[in-house]
Amino acid sequence: MRTDHLKGWDKDSERIAKVFQALGNEHRQRILMMFEPEEAIGATRIVEACGISRTAAMHHIKALEEAGILEKRKSGRETFYTPNAAAIEAALEAGLRAAERLKKKGK
Repeated sequence: MRTDHLKGWDKDSERIAKVFQALGNEHRQRILMMFEPEEAIGATRIVEACGISRTAAMHHIKALEEAGILEKRKSGRETFYTPNAAAIEAALEAGLRAAERLKKKGK
């Protein structure tokens, strides 16, 4: 059994776990897939496109924001969100490294 990785458990590991947790929800995946590269979309448009209540949509947007997947900026009365591809890439790369480590040698 390997335990050396437990010593390195830190905020980066927690952040990566939050990304995977946030992306584990179908509504959050749909919200993320609405974006074109580097596109900013207003909260109102996201809510309208979701097909769920405003409260539920904002809950999912907040979860994506807290995981670092969406970044927000305010402009007047509207809040705009932009995807943070780097956060998703970092989590996926960490997952791939873990999968590689778990592969049997020679296979």
